[in-house]
Amino acid sequence: MTIEKSVLRQAQLLLLEGLKEIDRICNKHNINCWIDSGTLLGAKRHGGFIPWDDDIDILTLLFE
Repeated sequence: MTIEKSVLRQAQLLLLEGLKEIDRICNKHNINCWIDSGTLLGAKRHGGFIPWDDDIDILTLLFE
């Protein structure tokens, strides 16, 4: 693994921890949220991140 890929992977792991925390907070407050766009595609197609992706896409409704 190159240095760039190693740095990207570390960033992805940090993003995943952030996503888990967002999910925890949303669940605690009964806020519906879900992954979308590249994050959803990566989860379905790659079983995780798209290998070159460096962000997460989260949606929620403004009003429920």
